[in-house]
Amino acid sequence: ENRGEYVAVCISTLAPLLFAIGKFFDANVPFNSMAYMFGCFIIHIFVSIKDHEESILLISKTDELTGIANRRSYDEELKKYETKVPDNMIVISADLNELKYANDNFGHSAGDELIIGAKDILCKVFASSGKIFRTGGDEFMGLIILDTPIENLLSAFDYEIKSWKGKENKKISLSIGYAAKKTYPEMNINQLCKLADEQMYANKTDYYLKNKIERRGQ
Repeated sequence: ENRGEYVAVCISTLAPLLFAIGKFFDANVPFNSMAYMFGCFIIHIFVSIKDHEESILLISKTDELTGIANRRSYDEELKKYETKVPDNMIVISADLNELKYANDNFGHSAGDELIIGAKDILCKVFASSGKIFRTGGDEFMGLIILDTPIENLLSAFDYEIKSWKGKENKKISLSIGYAAKKTYPEMNINQLCKLADEQMYANKTDYYLKNKIERRGQ
């Protein structure tokens, strides 16, 4: 519910009650309706400003196109794990393949469709276990907590990739890499992110080589 409306209800309920309490102790306590209205107005303005500030903060941490958390939010999330990384944490790095080709040949609406499609797939497969972030044009990162084998999620990921069809694109391709704290217990969060990136880029290179696609700018 809107917090401003909640506060307004509280004011309208508590103010008469406080006045009644004041009257109980001192029958001569006056009820100044103008002062009461002014007080309500000031509180309402204060709450509205706070709501506006929180909305701006949320927008600043949200990717406009996909609606998921952005790079700023990702960087702030990483700070939470600077001193200790949970033993069951896995860092996911994913990158769209051939996004530039779609933009150049079919228009940016086709590229946007791929970006949104990538977000949908990553969130469907991984978001229940953690958070997904869009950290760049075609780049996504995930921080997930998982006690079961990640292979189950990777199989689901492959299935979603193969099943996806867009209105302007017939298929979608993402290269993915991951690094698990259990596998690399000596690594800190930044090292895990770097390793996940390296694995993703290795898979991306394999994709372009296998499909004989010029990778320049892709």
